[in-house]
Amino acid sequence: MTVCALRMNRKMIYRKRQRAMKRKTMLKTALLFAAALITALISINAISTAFAKNAEEGITVTVSSGDTLWGIAQKYNPENKDIRSVINKILRANGMTDSNIRAGDTLVIPVN
Repeated sequence: MTVCALRMNRKMIYRKRQRAMKRKTMLKTALLFAAALITALISINAISTAFAKNAEEGITVTVSSGDTLWGIAQKYNPENKDIRSVINKILRANGMTDSNIRAGDTLVIPVN
C-alpha cells in the first residue's frame, strides 16, 4: 500500500466512526424524547383521573319521610348558590329525570 492509500483508508475509518457517533447520539436523543413523552402522557392521565374521581365524589344522603329535593339541596347548598343549579347537579349526579324522591332513596350530593 502506498502512503496515499493509507491516508485514504484512515479518512474512511474516521468518517465511519463519526457516522457511528452521530447515529448513537441521535438514538440517545430519540430515546430521551420518547421517555419524556411517555412520562408526560402518564402524568396527564393521572391528573385527569384525579379530576374525574373528584367530580364523581359526593355526599351520600338517605331520603327521610317528608324530605324534598328542594330541602335537601338547600341543606347542602355550598356558598348559597342558586338552589335550582344545585338541584340540577343532584339530578344529573343521580341520573334522575325528575325531582320525585321517596323515603329510603339514596342520593349522591355532588361536592363541586
